Amino acid sequence: MLSRAVTARVVISQLSDRYIKDVKGAFPPGKLVSGRVVSVDAARGLVDVSLKRSVVSAKQRILFSDLRVGQVVKGHVKSIQAFGIFVIISQSELCGLCHIS
Repeated sequence: MLSRAVTARVVISQLSDRYIKDVKGAFPPGKLVSGRVVSVDAARGLVDVSLKRSVVSAKQRILFSDLRVGQVVKGHVKSIQAFGIFVIISQSELCGLCHIS
């Protein structure tokens, strides 16, 4: 059972869906945030939390294991590179490369 005595860990990659240049400025001590528990290790007393909006507000998350060859998914372009584009799949934490070939 979680309590106020448990401190959760949020790794930098789970702070936001977007790049944050000034993490300390965006998340000062005492700031109230909403998060989703992504893992719990009761034996070691560790809790990992994500503050990403896509994770916190996700109703039905798509996991890597849910994807199938030929499946059509929606997403948005994260970045464009010379070798292809990176797409973030909607309703997931997944980002993939659509190679130019």
